[in-house]
Amino acid sequence: MDDGDLIDYLTELTVAGRSPRTLRIRRYQTRSWLSWLAGQGLSPATATRADAIAYLALFSDPETRASQRAALRGYHRWLLESGRREDDPTARLPSVRTPPGRPHPIPDHLVTRALATASPRLRAMVVLGRFAGLRCAEIANAHRDYLTGPPGRELVGLWGKGDRWRELPAHPQVVDVLRSADGWVFPSPARPGPIRADTVSVELSRLLPGDWTGHSLRHAFATELYARSGNDLRLVQLALGHSSPTTTVGYVGVGQNFEAMRSLHLAAG
Repeated sequence: MDDGDLIDYLTELTVAGRSPRTLRIRRYQTRSWLSWLAGQGLSPATATRADAIAYLALFSDPETRASQRAALRGYHRWLLESGRREDDPTARLPSVRTPPGRPHPIPDHLVTRALATASPRLRAMVVLGRFAGLRCAEIANAHRDYLTGPPGRELVGLWGKGDRWRELPAHPQVVDVLRSADGWVFPSPARPGPIRADTVSVELSRLLPGDWTGHSLRHAFATELYARSGNDLRLVQLALGHSSPTTTVGYVGVGQNFEAMRSLHLAAG
């Protein structure tokens, strides 16, 4: 595995203005690809399209596979453009179809129960997911610097997925969580910096009952905001940091107000 090439690649991403979160993800994904190649007796210089497809087939989750595909394409495009290879074996990889999302907001009574029984650490994770709509990766990277604005008018601001900046009014419980931190809200005990996203995902899945997950907290935040905003899908899209309203629909739907629909049916009758 050529760490020198990887360092040069990440340096170019840094110069291009990619966020620290994106750099961490690309480092992890690219190193995973390089490690797999080494295990097959291969290298980035000899990898073929068939090798890339075999590697991507290891990931059963379509969204994970799509993200890994993007990482491979980005790295090999850089190898081509920097003169380290004369071709790009990932240029024509098959696209990955991801299933449309379905709203899965956790009920408020389960959130209340979790907040009442959780440790302070887990309670903070629940608060950031439910009342700020943060992804598990964003919860893991939560920092006091997420909090901006004057007292009483605090905002939560962060760079999220896709290097998109978003800012929204901070819920009082979110203010308490962020203000209580000296730096990272969840510092890693094993290395400098915060804990990993999968740590948050696993711990929340263990805390919440049934099949509820950390992401269902984000769905609940989106669903409540959609209702309170008068079904303003664009506002919810901006608050969640989505690039497309199509993605946001999978969090809240556009037909959630069933009482309003019943009223229309009665009026028509």
